Amino acid sequence: MEDSNANAKRKRTLDIVVDSPNNLDLDTYIANYKDHNKYLNTANKLNEVLASQGYPSYPVDNAWVETTQKRAKTTLERLEVELKNFKNNLIKESIRSTPDIQPVVQAKLKVAAALAHLDSNKYKQAANLFLETSFEISHSQNNYSEVNYSIRAVYGGLCALASFDRKQLKKQVIDNTEFKQFLELEPHIRELIYGFYNSKYSIVLDILDRWKSFGTTVPKLERELAKLITENHIQARIDSHKKVFIYTDLNFIDHRSGIFHKSLKMGDDFEQSTNAMLLRMNLLKMNLIVQT
Repeated sequence: MEDSNANAKRKRTLDIVVDSPNNLDLDTYIANYKDHNKYLNTANKLNEVLASQGYPSYPVDNAWVETTQKRAKTTLERLEVELKNFKNNLIKESIRSTPDIQPVVQAKLKVAAALAHLDSNKYKQAANLFLETSFEISHSQNNYSEVNYSIRAVYGGLCALASFDRKQLKKQVIDNTEFKQFLELEPHIRELIYGFYNSKYSIVLDILDRWKSFGTTVPKLERELAKLITENHIQARIDSHKKVFIYTDLNFIDHRSGIFHKSLKMGDDFEQSTNAMLLRMNLLKMNLIVQT
């Protein structure tokens, strides 16, 4: 029974006849195919199989590969140009729809960028950004403590000296009315810049020599103070965490406190005597003094 069923099934299978030709046009399919890399990989794998079985290799259509590569490259370049134009138009539209940045925010961003350039040893870029900072805008923001006016004068002036020539120094620093207001807070930097520009190098060297004692680091200063404390030259403590030097000599503190109170008393006495003199002058002027 099982054998008869198997024979009948086999007979039905063998009776299927394909009487319609395949509609696939291989040449047209290959001509319209765009993935030349996959075509090359497939052809290489096919040739490996044919070679392993002793058959001749399948010829690769190099002309089609070259044409397809050129067409793909042209399409890619066109798409990249369209993408670039779209990005530019999108950026312009975003700029038009974005509100203007407040001047104080712009000043903060310039100072932050200047500090970043300074950390990267790009002194000219840092100097340009420090010099563009507006004094009036910075002065109007009392809570702006990232970099105060004096530090901006020092950093901007020194970066300009290190990277500008005389012409740039004259135009961007000496004739810069905005930055002059910063330099007024640091006279030694102003004298340094003017002395260098006017070729008065003795003034420059004298200023550098005066400020040489401040050219130390916190760890070095801490070691020197610790040595003075251990050798009992000074009575003090060092808070390494807060980087604070605390004087503990009670006699010195009392003496300093006494001087402070004495100075306050002298100021009060001077104020009283001045007021008395002004009162007497006004009375004499108004003829209100009765002479006996």
